[in-house]
Amino acid sequence: MSAPLSTDDQRLADALRSYGCPGIVSLRTKRTESPDQIPYLDLLAPRVRQAAERLPDAVAEFQGRPVMYLLDAAAGEPAPAVRIDLQQRLANRGDHGVLVVVRPGDLVLYPLNLDRSQLNAQGVSIAVTDERAPLLFQSVATGDWDLPGQSSSADPVFEEIKKLLQRAVQDLVITAKLSGLDVLSMTGRALFFRFLIDRSIVDASMLDDICPAAAKGAETGEWKLKAVFSDAERAAQTSKWLDETFNGDLLPLVQSLTPTTPAPARLRAYREAYTNAGQ
Repeated sequence: MSAPLSTDDQRLADALRSYGCPGIVSLRTKRTESPDQIPYLDLLAPRVRQAAERLPDAVAEFQGRPVMYLLDAAAGEPAPAVRIDLQQRLANRGDHGVLVVVRPGDLVLYPLNLDRSQLNAQGVSIAVTDERAPLLFQSVATGDWDLPGQSSSADPVFEEIKKLLQRAVQDLVITAKLSGLDVLSMTGRALFFRFLIDRSIVDASMLDDICPAAAKGAETGEWKLKAVFSDAERAAQTSKWLDETFNGDLLPLVQSLTPTTPAPARLRAYREAYTNAGQ
């Protein structure tokens, strides 16, 4: 059951109704009690709220799918750089919604795209008196609204991950001439570790155990975590930790290693394997 809307949220809902939107889900920071908010926990998490300069105040859905992420202009319109950061963040959620700044008398629509260069254009403003206004929500929900810069990919996040993996595989197979199983193990370990970061299973406070070389590196904040495969030494330390913490047999890289291999020998073997793989 949805929680009652606050005064500010009700004002947003009333404004969206003129554009054919039947209702909204609040995403304001102090409202985390509604089951409707569960799909958006990645936007409601305290660590995300603390780090992001601006996040949506609400979302408008169609059949349980986000269509419009809403920013309340009453709280101030975001600076272009802040807005673009938010557009790119929302694009990483993998849906085909748009970002909407709700202002008195009109809405401004901005696209979502993983390609930052597509997000610099001005938004499209639709006044409440515009003849297109009553069907705007329906048009966006059904994909009939042509918004410059909006990704046309069926699954943009999947396509981006696929492109990155293909590039990594090409480098490892063609340049480093590694076997298919070794390539699968190296890319799989890196992808698995990013999953651990995204789900907050690992954080920077664990780096001394996971990868001391990255803990001492020049990167700051979350980038230290994302740098644990950035060179052979870091990749070796991280792979050793993955073996010791999870099931190392799932993605075997050095065939001579066994569960009883001592940690120093395991580290040396991984250091050699990643060094041989090159840059």
